[in-house]
Amino acid sequence: SGYGAFVTKFADQYGEYAVNGKYIAVFHDINDSGLISYSSTTFEQLTETFGEKTYYYSNVGVSLLPVVDGATYVLISTDKSYY
Repeated sequence: SGYGAFVTKFADQYGEYAVNGKYIAVFHDINDSGLISYSSTTFEQLTETFGEKTYYYSNVGVSLLPVVDGATYVLISTDKSYY
């Protein structure tokens, strides 16, 4: 789109999944305050934990998120609001 990359479905080793109008949340493990979203009420980092690893809610979309050697990225299809 005019705003950059636009995710409409996911695919993994098990199959392909349509997003069905849900929000795509982008997370990463890059500890850079310029790339992390913060709560507008508590000013804390917005995070999710998978396994034993913490991921930060991205402040930028997939088009602007840098590819960093060794970093892990997670896309989540959700109804949850992170703000």
